[in-house]
Amino acid sequence: MLMPASSFNETNPGVLVRVGDQLIRCDSAMTQKAYADITTDSAAECGCSYCRNFITQRATVYPQSFLDFLAQLGIDHTKEDEVFEYGPEENGKRLYGGWFFFTGQMIETGERQVEQDGIKYWIQPGKNLPRPNGEFGFDLLAVDFTLQVPWVLEEQP
Repeated sequence: MLMPASSFNETNPGVLVRVGDQLIRCDSAMTQKAYADITTDSAAECGCSYCRNFITQRATVYPQSFLDFLAQLGIDHTKEDEVFEYGPEENGKRLYGGWFFFTGQMIETGERQVEQDGIKYWIQPGKNLPRPNGEFGFDLLAVDFTLQVPWVLEEQP
């Protein structure tokens, strides 16, 4: 049986990125190409009130430090592969989670998540998640995240 080829080789060594105590190798160009071919995100495809609440605020909910991190990996922050709502928090906001796929390899797995500017995120193997909307190649990782988002829709959840 022929095994798929890695995205990384001598001519494409990728870029090493430290994420908390995890170390990953990423191919931002291949990731950007995959996102360019994705026409919609999972929240828009779903259309439930929780997803619509998230979409309404997408431009402002991600802290700049997280947006910079996603851009470093080649990820389009407007095209989450999954967004979901966990429920209300004590402060009245809703806890959301989700993930973005990217072309990458885990070099050091680590155990801790990054918590910065109101968002928690970590890297996990993408093969453990449902199939991505884009073509990211053999080496697939995901940025998982959770963050609190206010409820702004008139309709109640």
